[in-house]
Amino acid sequence: MRLPFNLRCLRGVLAFVAASMLPLAALAQLPGAVFTTLPDGTTVDKNTYANCEDVYLNGGPQNFTGSGLLPGIYYFQVTTPNGATLLSTDAASNRLLLVGTNGRVDGNCDFAGTPGAGGHPNGALNVSNGSTSVQLWPFTMTTNNGGEYKAWAILARTAILDGSGNIIGFTTNPFTSVDIDGIHLIFRSKDAKTDNFKCAVQGGGPTSAVFSGHKYYDSNLSGVLDPSEAPVNGFKVHVIVYAPDGSVFGTCDGLTGTDALGNPGPAGDWSCEVQNVPAGSTYLVCEVPIAGWLQTGPVPDSSGSQCYSGFVGPLVTGLDFGNIRVARLCGEKFYDSNANGALDGGEPGIGCFKITIAATEPDGTVVNQTLYTNPDGTFCSQLFPDGTTYTVCEVKPDNSWIQTAPASVWYTGTLGPGPQQSYDTTPLPDVTNLNFGNLKLGAGGGLTLGFWSNKNGQAIMNAKPMSASLAILNALCLRNATGAHVTFSTYTAFRTWLLNATATNMAYMLSAQLAAMEMNVFVGGNVSGSSVVYAPGCGNTGLGNNFITISDLMAAANVSLCANGLTVAAGPIRTYQECLKNALDNANNNLNFVAAPITSVTCGY
Repeated sequence: MRLPFNLRCLRGVLAFVAASMLPLAALAQLPGAVFTTLPDGTTVDKNTYANCEDVYLNGGPQNFTGSGLLPGIYYFQVTTPNGATLLSTDAASNRLLLVGTNGRVDGNCDFAGTPGAGGHPNGALNVSNGSTSVQLWPFTMTTNNGGEYKAWAILARTAILDGSGNIIGFTTNPFTSVDIDGIHLIFRSKDAKTDNFKCAVQGGGPTSAVFSGHKYYDSNLSGVLDPSEAPVNGFKVHVIVYAPDGSVFGTCDGLTGTDALGNPGPAGDWSCEVQNVPAGSTYLVCEVPIAGWLQTGPVPDSSGSQCYSGFVGPLVTGLDFGNIRVARLCGEKFYDSNANGALDGGEPGIGCFKITIAATEPDGTVVNQTLYTNPDGTFCSQLFPDGTTYTVCEVKPDNSWIQTAPASVWYTGTLGPGPQQSYDTTPLPDVTNLNFGNLKLGAGGGLTLGFWSNKNGQAIMNAKPMSASLAILNALCLRNATGAHVTFSTYTAFRTWLLNATATNMAYMLSAQLAAMEMNVFVGGNVSGSSVVYAPGCGNTGLGNNFITISDLMAAANVSLCANGLTVAAGPIRTYQECLKNALDNANNNLNFVAAPITSVTCGY
């Protein structure tokens, strides 16, 4: 039965995906074919080449009408025509190519399938069929009398495809392995495709080599150039060419955004040329690092190198380098002496304060960093790539510390200004002014109602003398249980009133706490009127008006008592007086005073 065209196409796609998922043992023979070609991807009549270095391996076949190769990773090699003698001279791990989902060769790769990470140069992209060939050189001269060679592509790993036909991983072919010498391959003939060719001149003479690539802004940290990633201009790429004996034959430098002559070129592109390179020479291509930039591509090899290396050909292409700008998150931990939530001149930094950073990098990597401030209170995080989202918090040593800045408690944001159309080498500035203000609450010299009602308090009041002490109290709007204004002519009268105070009438208890603080400041001298205390709800200064000086606190209490002597019923006036009472009570109990500036805490908490 003949199917409609669209159903026949769908059946073909499903058959291709299904074939890629079959066990290798079920495949009688690999589909597709391989063929040799020139660096620019054009085929050669009768497969005869003037120079063995010009021979590149491709596959597919050449047009889109035939069946392609099975997607995956392939070893390649050159042998005599009968396959008995291996002529390739470098390690098998250098000789790997990638076949994409279109069944065409997609350039060199490593065993993980990383494009461009192989050891042999790629040819130019063949736009007619979407393939990129790979150079077969180096190999030794054939023993065949006709000067004939055989090129092989041997299946190493089969691509795993998802339902949309995208490569999501690889399955290793158990029938293909590298021999103990690291050069020879062990494989089944059914897992290989071959093509014969001839080289008229083995190795050829000196040749000019043009090296080229692209510098891209790797915004997703993948280490691979994606179509949407912007170019970067102004980076230098350094090329070293080594002669066959290992000595340095020559060098050249490319500047991204310029051509081989140093003239303006396509954004991000670079190229340079080394002339008269001896046959069998090798190359090493590295970018020259710039401070404030992180190299991401190519992906580091097993030794950690992010350079390209291989055998020199006339065109060494695909030498792409990925980078992204990096910056730090910086700020200062300061002692907020005036509790205003801002870093003012003269306020010291606090060393050894814990700072935590939770960051998510553009590739989804989550980084949690804990650090402690420097002796001067400053801190800076590790370097994070552009586009990282972050949250920066402080961790207090204990609950006696009050945070005054920032008002948001922590900082959140995204590093960098956002995507750009193109980039130069300008670094990304650090994020600064992530400042945290704190003060510590503690003792300030307060003495309780109990102290001023015992013989120790009486002795201090007598020393004033007592008449002067009582005069200070009598100048206030002190109240009793009924709300009446009270004055004292003797210490006994004051003591009795003080001990009988309750909060039934809030004005009475506020009066008692006020009287004790007046004695602390003006009689005992053990509390300073300029001392600042924490008084959330009835303060008049600092962040959220949660702080107040002792002098202002006493004045506010007296004003309220003069206006409201009887506050038994619930309401805003009683609530306000209770807040003032609590603030005075804490201070009389030697609590909640803002401590003198502290410049360090114990590290490592």
